[in-house]
Amino acid sequence: MLTFDVFNRDGDKVGDLDLPLEEIDGPTTTVSNVVRAMHANRRSGTASVKNKSEVRGGGRKPWRQKGTGRARHGSRRSPIWRGGGIIFGPRPRSYEQRLPKKVRRRALYEALGCRVTDIRILDEWGISEPKTREVARVLGNIDGREKPLLVTADGDTVLWKSSRNIPGCRLTRVDDLNPHLVLWHGKLVFTRAAAERLADKLGGKSR
Repeated sequence: MLTFDVFNRDGDKVGDLDLPLEEIDGPTTTVSNVVRAMHANRRSGTASVKNKSEVRGGGRKPWRQKGTGRARHGSRRSPIWRGGGIIFGPRPRSYEQRLPKKVRRRALYEALGCRVTDIRILDEWGISEPKTREVARVLGNIDGREKPLLVTADGDTVLWKSSRNIPGCRLTRVDDLNPHLVLWHGKLVFTRAAAERLADKLGGKSR
């Protein structure tokens, strides 16, 4: 269990919040496996080429077997011919890798453990209209301007419009948080509500 400071929009500490995390030196094998599986699951697997049986033409023997001085061939669809079929080329397939829920939860726990010094907790954003300057000001006050990942409890359209022009900034819901996002971004800025939901989510992790 680690205790984090909670800041307001001006960067002043307004409280503390305990999260069920522990500091970890670096990404583990579990994190690596889950991130690799995530990347594999994003592949469409639609790449395809024609093999010898699918290439058009080549129904007759190019020339007679003997007497021409040339090599023996039976079809222009042969893989050694220009325009012929492809040997061992890509075919439509699924790259999906399924991982147990406990493994995915453990990977998120360990990824956050690698980034405990980069976690910032904001009491609330309290932005009523899109203003990029205001979001940038708040991030500067809490030392969260380095490629920030803004994590909210629920979707926030106003915050998304306010932060989308900040370089490297991304907004996500805490339910959509994953190890790849945690490791990719520089600072992790949680709202208090998002951090509390994260604590509940990690409460049943597999150790």
